[in-house]
Amino acid sequence: MVETKVSRQKHILGEQEDPANANRAFLIGASFILDVASRTVEILTSKTVFKQNLSLNRF
Repeated sequence: MVETKVSRQKHILGEQEDPANANRAFLIGASFILDVASRTVEILTSKTVFKQNLSLNRF
């Protein structure tokens, strides 16, 4: 009986961890996307400036 309760408890804890890990992964991914999106103008203008500098430095 004790083994059954322990097994059931482990099963319930495992079910609780799966959604928690999925939520954590989602939040990390969403955070990365928001960070990149918030810096889009900076990223695009820095690439443009870098390309302009490359073309000016060619002889």
